[in-house]
Amino acid sequence: MEKSLEIAAIQSDKKLIRQSFRLPVKYCKDLSLKINDQSHKIVNIGSKGIAFYLAESTTFKVDPKLHDIVLQLENHTIHAEGQVVHVSAVGNEEICGMKFVAMDKNQEEILDTYIHNTTSSLFNK
Repeated sequence: MEKSLEIAAIQSDKKLIRQSFRLPVKYCKDLSLKINDQSHKIVNIGSKGIAFYLAESTTFKVDPKLHDIVLQLENHTIHAEGQVVHVSAVGNEEICGMKFVAMDKNQEEILDTYIHNTTSSLFNK
């Protein structure tokens, strides 16, 4: 288990199990995340969730739902709700892992297509 996941497991007292592939943000383009109008730098993204660095003034606890999530993917804006799965200290920063818990079907398809197309472009080079 990665060090950050070990810390998260200790903090949340739950076993973390990855349920879907996460695409590192370095392979993504035109991608941004805002929660409650606060921008966050993304670590990775998948069809079921996202990991991001917490802004200095932001504090999230494990399990609460986040309601005002805006994910910008190229020309698409996705509005969703999420649930905090872990908060992990990495150096001087904190990474938050969140699973999507409410997203309409059309927006799920947009996210899936974005991840599929980005992943496919990596292997077609």
